[in-house]
Amino acid sequence: MLLSKDIHSDVYLSRMMNLNKLRESPYIQNVYPEILQSCIYEKELKLIPLSLDLPLIIFNENSYSGESKYMSWEDLSESASSFNISNDGRLTNAGFSPQWSHDFIMDYLSTVNISFQDFMENSSEIYKKKTFELSSWNIENNQGTEEIKQFNSKYRYIPDYRLIISGRIGFSFLRLSDFMLLPDSITAELSSRIFSSDNHLRPRQIISTGVFMDPPNPKGVDALIKWLLQEKNWDSYIHNIIQNRDRIFGLDGISANYRINETILSKAYPTLKGKIPYPGEFGSIPAPLPQWEKVCDELIIPHAIKVLSAAAEAKSLTEEYRKWLLLNPDPLQELP
Repeated sequence: MLLSKDIHSDVYLSRMMNLNKLRESPYIQNVYPEILQSCIYEKELKLIPLSLDLPLIIFNENSYSGESKYMSWEDLSESASSFNISNDGRLTNAGFSPQWSHDFIMDYLSTVNISFQDFMENSSEIYKKKTFELSSWNIENNQGTEEIKQFNSKYRYIPDYRLIISGRIGFSFLRLSDFMLLPDSITAELSSRIFSSDNHLRPRQIISTGVFMDPPNPKGVDALIKWLLQEKNWDSYIHNIIQNRDRIFGLDGISANYRINETILSKAYPTLKGKIPYPGEFGSIPAPLPQWEKVCDELIIPHAIKVLSAAAEAKSLTEEYRKWLLLNPDPLQELP
């Protein structure tokens, strides 16, 4: 049995056991439908989605007054631009810079509603366009790349949330799972919105579990699956995390099950109020490529950072991706 955030590509789904018999269970019935769809391969349920993480924008309540529980790039860029203050030609207060968050870069690039396969194999114009958009915005609104570099060097040696509270910066990005681990004394001074695009949400990651075909211990697998599908067990799990003061929020995010979020998580974590998505609010979720998180960390984000800092021009990553694959064989594909 495998539990991972990296098993939603067709390469893995095709090797997983058919779990269609579980579709009528109360747990599966209450999973967000768009999240459940990412676990289906050729009309067969192959994975059980357990949790998902969300991109969160944090800010001071005076920096943004929108009433929606979600914030788009358009909302963020407009509010961040008006926040900037210069003194003697130097940026002393900055609204936002894309370099501040690797998560933001990937969330912004993922607003292109195409498959990840197409993104990497035909990324020439798509990737260049999106990174150029961010770079242009950064230059126009933050007085150029050198100015924001100097600002970062001078002020961003302490966490962004403290800079927001002090008024030095306007906005920053956190994963919801990281935000929920901040002390109450900090979150009480912050406002937040879930980042959205095209009026839809896109999860930052989905953790699911599945079983390879012909498992050596089918009875043990059945027992564990039954345990995972019981709401009372998730209640106990969350209670134990809080009681033990473990440094984890849920299973690295909110539940993939809407009812568990409403009945268990939101009661255990009052800070979650207003941050629980409703079924139907997620956009379509393209099947990720194998090792997608690693591809982002080692290939896409480093290049995007260079573009944003004017150290490189936006270019296609297609050939670089092919070279990367040769040097990084997928360990999961070696499993039986």
